[in-house]
Amino acid sequence: MNPWALRRKSVTFGIFLLFVLLFVALPAYYFTRSTPKCNNLIQDGDETGVDCGGSCTLLCRPETLPLITRGEARISKISSSSYTASVLVENPNLSGEVKRAKYKLSIYSSGVKEPVKIFNKETYIGPNSTFALFEGPFSLTGVGPFRAVFEWEDGLAWEKNTVSNVVIGVESPNLLITATSSQRLEAKLINRSTVGVSNVEVVAILSDIDGNTVASSKTFVDLIEAGEFAPISFTWPEPFVGVPVTTRILAHPLPDKSYIR
Repeated sequence: MNPWALRRKSVTFGIFLLFVLLFVALPAYYFTRSTPKCNNLIQDGDETGVDCGGSCTLLCRPETLPLITRGEARISKISSSSYTASVLVENPNLSGEVKRAKYKLSIYSSGVKEPVKIFNKETYIGPNSTFALFEGPFSLTGVGPFRAVFEWEDGLAWEKNTVSNVVIGVESPNLLITATSSQRLEAKLINRSTVGVSNVEVVAILSDIDGNTVASSKTFVDLIEAGEFAPISFTWPEPFVGVPVTTRILAHPLPDKSYIR
């Protein structure tokens, strides 16, 4: 073969190899190296922990702020043997959510070490949200006063949520109190989001001047279209033991009806 032809063929082949290296092999290597598996129990790709952080949906623990429980869980009496319990929770993580957060609420009687009632439940924790967990009505036996202890189960699985933009406001709360008959709280929810919001759990907490819970209750709204109002109401069968001076109504949108119990 002509030496010049052989040299030209070698140069052409070298250019081809360089092209493959620069535009095929290196990008493929970088893509494979930087893309995490997120489920192989090792830290790879751009993960900042084992199967978490980076491009993974799961957030690593150092990437999340702890949940804030506002005060203790509170018990309120609604009749001679019927009670409710509520606790206020704040999630300061702007884009962090927990799809299934398990918790335990234990009810103790005065002077008794073991709980007289235990609730093992789960809920959804939305990003950048404040909501109330509610149990009741339920019956209690034993000697009062009763107290409630709330705790999250270990291992909350935090995930990224960068698309949630649910904004639900409360307007026109009106508490109707009578001396002898049932008590009633009325209000309106407004959906300030750009899309309809469904499966909304709504909890009302009434507190006295010292911040003690006088009464609490819960209701549900199936669907609120964008920009629309939904009337809500809460009732209690007997007059309040204390005098409510503060009313908080907290809307808690849930992913689906499986959370509603």
